[in-house]
Amino acid sequence: DLSHPRDKALFTGTQKILAVLVGIFQASAFVMAGSFGPIATMGGLRILFLIIQLTLGVLVVLYLDELVSKYGFGSGISLFIAGGVSATVFWQAFNFTAPQGIIRGAIPNFISALASGSPGAISTAFFRTPAPNMMGVIATIIVFFIVIYAETMRVEVPLAYSRYGGLRGRYPIKFLYASVIPVILSLVLFTNFRIIGRILGGPVQGFVSTYMVSPQGLGAVTADPLRAVVYMLILMGSCMAFAWLWVQMTNMGPRDVAQQLKRSGMSIPGFRRDTRIMEKRLARYITPVTLLGGAFVGALAAGANFLGALSSGTGILLAVSIIYRLYQEIARGRVSEMFPAARRLLGE
Repeated sequence: DLSHPRDKALFTGTQKILAVLVGIFQASAFVMAGSFGPIATMGGLRILFLIIQLTLGVLVVLYLDELVSKYGFGSGISLFIAGGVSATVFWQAFNFTAPQGIIRGAIPNFISALASGSPGAISTAFFRTPAPNMMGVIATIIVFFIVIYAETMRVEVPLAYSRYGGLRGRYPIKFLYASVIPVILSLVLFTNFRIIGRILGGPVQGFVSTYMVSPQGLGAVTADPLRAVVYMLILMGSCMAFAWLWVQMTNMGPRDVAQQLKRSGMSIPGFRRDTRIMEKRLARYITPVTLLGGAFVGALAAGANFLGALSSGTGILLAVSIIYRLYQEIARGRVSEMFPAARRLLGE
């Protein structure tokens, strides 16, 4: 019961211990799978130090996340993701260094191509690989606006507040009901499969390295369209499964929402204040929206990768969604400060 202080402390402590254990396991898996070099050429002491170093990184991230959660607002890990992706996008777009005569940044390279006046140089600025190109800049902007628009899409269920003379309101069910969590979990799953593939080798490694790694750029997609289609279908399917699982595990399912509304004194107009009835009505919206939202974020992440978005399609999707939700959280806090009576309606 997370409303009870002792239970909440027990849950938080257990969660941290499990996070450290998972970190140790993942660090060991990465090292033993050869991510930092062949195991055969490493000594036992070097392997141990690599695992310890990665585990210390996990501890640092957990500590910083705890600082943000306690003294700031939002999730520290989400801020780390958004900050890292934003830095990568800025660097790939505006990097003006030119090792071996090739300007690395997409925009400086495009300006240089315009100055040269050569049609071939301009075409190369849009489609060059593997360096960042203008097609990636355009894809990044497109994904940015699509995510912002999708964040505002929602289904509103009418409600009546019985304690205030039947005051009417609406319960918003966002299209991205599970946010971008399904993409994060799917990428973690794909990473673990790739680690297992490296360990097992053979056909397993071949399948995983082919169909669980996204093609980057239009050139890679046109060279092997079957790989792109299979990857997108696998990602969409896993995102749908994780979206449904996340909603059920975080008290966002129809039954949990119905119980929350009943405890707040709310009901759906025209129906009895029965939890089972409200659950049935809410399930008509929450379940389809959850699955469609999961499929949408999966398709959007894969599509952004196919277009060669800066950083990665998944990174752009995560960063934009995190920043937008951080803005919403700040606005929600302002409303709670200005109108204390609204805290109960906001679930605080």
